[in-house]
Amino acid sequence: MEQMLPLFWLVVLVGACGSGCGTTGNTSHFALQIPVEHSSLQATVKIASADVETNAAQLAAIGVFAWGKFNTNDLANIERSLRDTLSASQPGKAAEADTELRIHFVIRKYVLDASNTGAAVLACVAWAATDTKDKILYREQFYVARKLYLVGTLGMLKDSVHEGIVRRIAESSIRLASRPGEPLQPVALEHTFLSYEEAITDLPKHLVSMGSPLMGTASKGEARGFITAHDTSSTWNAIGGIPLLLPSGRATLEWNAAKPLGEIDWERYLATMTK
Repeated sequence: MEQMLPLFWLVVLVGACGSGCGTTGNTSHFALQIPVEHSSLQATVKIASADVETNAAQLAAIGVFAWGKFNTNDLANIERSLRDTLSASQPGKAAEADTELRIHFVIRKYVLDASNTGAAVLACVAWAATDTKDKILYREQFYVARKLYLVGTLGMLKDSVHEGIVRRIAESSIRLASRPGEPLQPVALEHTFLSYEEAITDLPKHLVSMGSPLMGTASKGEARGFITAHDTSSTWNAIGGIPLLLPSGRATLEWNAAKPLGEIDWERYLATMTK
């Protein structure tokens, strides 16, 4: 029993923070430091559009409240973070350049799975860089995969995903602005992937919630967003009344929901924006 107590209090802490420590999935905005030779920038990089596809956001909550689903506030934070990152990376001379590189990005899929012992996100993002006449200079679709266990919040997890999105687009854009007319090789960046198959190798296949559903405000699914397990009170009594050490929910994660059908038709997308 003495060996079980540290785990007991660890789960107590996680369960308590999961319900009342600001872990509802709110994200923040930021500005990243992008390595750049200012003298090499030949164009001003600006964000022309930021969008999210219909039904892009999906959430699976295993034994916990349905918190953290991607929303318009998250999109606004990504856009602002990318704008601030690009602004900080461009000196005054580049910001006044005659040539302009316009960035368009779309959140195509954003899948968040969470329990009270861990969480993971797989996001699919498409972006394109154009000139002032909407000629496409570069296009890319990539995935960001992040996970955490026990220590952390949904907001921290999502922020780490957003940092991956911002850094990949910003670094690629700066390289384009530094070498106009030259082909751009995809940026190699940790936790970002060009294929769905690569991305899911970095993600869990299962998530488990520990403890009694009685730890929450409702034990029989009365609270919206709960996924509860069968009543195991007889088993809790058998191990000395410590329900926190038993799993209350388990799910096999279906990451294929983060894989969109095909790629964006950027010519059509840009044409609709000008109408």
